[in-house]
Amino acid sequence: MKRKAILFLFLLSMFNLSYAQDEVAANNNQDNKNCDENGWCWGPDPTKSKEQYVLFSDSYKMNSLDQAITPCSWLLSNTPYLHKNLYIKATQLYNKLLSKATKEKNTAKITEYQDKILELLDKRVEHFGEEEYVIQRKGLRYYNYMKDRKEFNEAEALKLYEKIYELNKDETENSNITIMMVLAVGLRAKAYAIEATIDNYRSKAKDAEDEGNQPLADAYMKKIDEYKEKDKYKEYQELYEQYSEDWILTLYENVSGTIEHNIENEEQKSKANWEKTQSLVNSLISKVVNIDCDFVREKMGEDLKNNPDDINLAKRALKFMLTGKCTDDPLFLIAAQNIFETEPKGGLASTIANKHKASEDYDTAIEWLGKAIELYQEEPEKQAEVNLDIAKIKQVQRKYAEARQYALKAIEIDPNQGKEAYTLIGDLYMSSGSHCKGDNPVKSRACYMKAYDMYSQAGNSSKMSRAQAQFPSMEEIFTHNYEVGQSINVGCWIGGSTTVRKRP
Repeated sequence: MKRKAILFLFLLSMFNLSYAQDEVAANNNQDNKNCDENGWCWGPDPTKSKEQYVLFSDSYKMNSLDQAITPCSWLLSNTPYLHKNLYIKATQLYNKLLSKATKEKNTAKITEYQDKILELLDKRVEHFGEEEYVIQRKGLRYYNYMKDRKEFNEAEALKLYEKIYELNKDETENSNITIMMVLAVGLRAKAYAIEATIDNYRSKAKDAEDEGNQPLADAYMKKIDEYKEKDKYKEYQELYEQYSEDWILTLYENVSGTIEHNIENEEQKSKANWEKTQSLVNSLISKVVNIDCDFVREKMGEDLKNNPDDINLAKRALKFMLTGKCTDDPLFLIAAQNIFETEPKGGLASTIANKHKASEDYDTAIEWLGKAIELYQEEPEKQAEVNLDIAKIKQVQRKYAEARQYALKAIEIDPNQGKEAYTLIGDLYMSSGSHCKGDNPVKSRACYMKAYDMYSQAGNSSKMSRAQAQFPSMEEIFTHNYEVGQSINVGCWIGGSTTVRKRP
């Protein structure tokens, strides 16, 4: 009995396996796609599909664009799942047709071909995915195609570009970011128009009242009531609620973050394009929001002081202060330090250091530059730059030996800093005449000869000439029993030796 039960279960499992295999086979051939091993799905009539594809391909290659339309349309209608290349080639075809229609100024055809290209991009996503990539291509065309049409809807267009940005984030094309901001600012401007119009009437009413003209004041207040009854007001009221100041500022902040990311990571040519994009976006936002120092103080000042852990608030404030050129405001340091506590970065530490340096708080500036050096462990070039920055501060503090130490450290880390670092050391030596002065005029001028050596290593010919002008005269050299070319100890804080040379 047990053996029969086992046999029954085995037969049942074989039946289920066979049924499942048949079902998979049916699914693989669903809708009679007839896909080959290369991923081309020729549909229920492969022979005709291949004929049409050859006709389409050959016509396109021979630049017989009008003849290519018919087989292309047949394939799109009967085998929309054929292959991704069908949509790539079809888009290329209609791009060429659009160029031709544009040259001929055939408005009807221009609209037809533009619509077809947008449709092809949508269908490509429907059948082959890659939405992140394809929707970017759509964005690069959509605004230019649609913006002058009567049916163009800014709000609907903005949804497309917001989706592009949502899907691609830092990979979003700068053109798509610019278009998104143009649309967003346009909608915010319409929304703001309500408040501006009403404020204008209120202001005029107040002026009239102050002048004792109550009837005129009442007339302006009546205009506000009449304005609120207009369809335009009702339309813009919806916009005002949806496209608020907070909304546009959040979008601006996010977009600026993407732009900064690309400026930091792109090659030089692309970096310049992204810098232009940032400039344009800053210009756009200024049309609907007056981002200045007062704006930051009034909107964010107290929150920044009372909520140091709110990193998003600090980032937004920092961005707005940079845009509004408010970097000298005390709030700038508060925001920067709040961010650093959560997200310590070398660049931010250097920025904070520079603010302290500007206020002549040199010790604090050096402390922050030290933090930057620690955070730049994987970036020796930047580490060298920061060492040189410390050397410059030490120079201002007249701590020459320490300044030289940091300059030499910069060269050790990155020899490319040699020109600036050796020039700085030369300047330190040139400034030491009064410290190194003694009874022996040749010995006293050894610091200038040593400065010349540093300028020579830096390749700084103009400063070499200045140093030469301070060399001892031939008479001084002879009188004190020296010879040109002789080695001489420099002494003083400088130390080391140099070669005796005469003043030109």
